[in-house]
Amino acid sequence: MGEGNEKLSGLDDFFRKAGGALVAFSGGCDSSFLLARAHAVLPERVAGVTVASGFYPPWELGNAKRFADKTGVRHIIVPVHVLGEEKVASNPVDRCYHCKKGIFTRLWEVARSEGMPVLVDGTNASDSRDYRPGSRALLELGVSSPLRDLGITKEEVREFSREMGLPTWNAEPQSCFATRFPYGTRITGEKLFAVQCAEEKLRGLGFANLRLRCHGDLARLEVPEGEVERAAGQLREKVLAIIRECGFKYASIDLGGYRFGSMD
Repeated sequence: MGEGNEKLSGLDDFFRKAGGALVAFSGGCDSSFLLARAHAVLPERVAGVTVASGFYPPWELGNAKRFADKTGVRHIIVPVHVLGEEKVASNPVDRCYHCKKGIFTRLWEVARSEGMPVLVDGTNASDSRDYRPGSRALLELGVSSPLRDLGITKEEVREFSREMGLPTWNAEPQSCFATRFPYGTRITGEKLFAVQCAEEKLRGLGFANLRLRCHGDLARLEVPEGEVERAAGQLREKVLAIIRECGFKYASIDLGGYRFGSMD
């Protein structure tokens, strides 16, 4: 048995021993794979739970719903008012810790009400390279991260997903809208809406990936380095119009291009 098969067997064994699981499910590559694998092992004792908050776009929730419907997994949607927590809204360096603590405390309540013995998330073995203060909250709350614990990397998640025929195998990495704000800058519902509005419209211009960073009245657009020239040239007027239409006074394009985690 190859290393990859051993890891998959280990993941299946994890779910069998658990006897039931509530999977924190964003609709992205990692959590989709984890949910599909859990459902294959325990079809009657697994559910996916998606948090509906202003930190994630409506289209991501739509993707999660479609995946759950296609897979036949029971899907629970839980609204959470993340900005109701001052330690989240004030956006300190450990904002992610406080946000995850509140969200997963709520998800444990759902898990217990559903009779699920474990709550799992899609953190993988590659995530240790990134700045993730929210991971401490998951450890404190006893949330299981079997992909990480079994040494399953992001690349392996994509390969396993492709082999399973999952449409999310090549999904672009996403992050919550709170990452669009520099630490110490207060996050408001108004600014969240402006960022969400602009990103949704800018995606319609065909960029492979993008982030709109919020610096007060200034929006700083990050697109892949190979698309910077197109954004600043051919599409400049459209980019400017969209950003202003969504509530920003000023617009800029980052010449360094899109960088995952650039605000960490």
